[in-house]
Amino acid sequence: MGFDSFVINRIDFQDLDLRRKQKNLEFHWNPIQASGQKHGVFTHVTYYHYSAPSGFDYEVGKGTPPVKDDPLLDGYNVKDRATQFSNYFKNMALYYKTENLMHPMGDDFHYVSARHIYKNLDKLINYINSHPEFNMQIFYSTPSEYFKNLKESGAQFTEKTDDFFPYADKNTAFWTGYFTSRPTYKGMIKEAGRYLQSIRTMLSLFLVGNLLPGRSYNEYASALWKLEEAIALSQHHDAITGFA
Repeated sequence: MGFDSFVINRIDFQDLDLRRKQKNLEFHWNPIQASGQKHGVFTHVTYYHYSAPSGFDYEVGKGTPPVKDDPLLDGYNVKDRATQFSNYFKNMALYYKTENLMHPMGDDFHYVSARHIYKNLDKLINYINSHPEFNMQIFYSTPSEYFKNLKESGAQFTEKTDDFFPYADKNTAFWTGYFTSRPTYKGMIKEAGRYLQSIRTMLSLFLVGNLLPGRSYNEYASALWKLEEAIALSQHHDAITGFA
């Protein structure tokens, strides 16, 4: 697919614990294949899920107190919040090999109010970056920029040649059942998808030949859209898997 870097979140809890201790959360993943070919990809395991650090999720409705950076305001808290934020990253730095750290700041259904999130993050970032005692610079970036900096750091990383499955969150929670759960539901989605593609093909042929029977294109498109929505929703990873 042309990727040279890869970011993943969930791995087995024992594997994660060991990799943290060994500063091995980043590595070259080169699976052994029957063909003998190598299609490796540099892999980064996230430190804390793919969401904002605990206590710093500023999505509306999460209840996180806003950052107040005006000393004249009641509840002025930017110094304390910035200290907590920087301490989080100092702790995170203990588990990675370079001074470059990457942390996602999202989650499911987030950025409904992007302005609210960025407004609070901006205050934290500006305060930390303007106070040398924190000894760090925080900025918005991209995975490409992060991996570029890693390569330029000269750090050496280990190699992984096996797979990650099956893995568990804890001793009694393995991520395996969703391969076979709800087989009837999975079959229904498959058949519905096949039906949808057939309708799309027929509709396109009718359009080309100007042969739409009975109704306008918009009426057919509206009915088709309802089916597309239903199939798309059913294929969400928390639906088709039977996970939730």
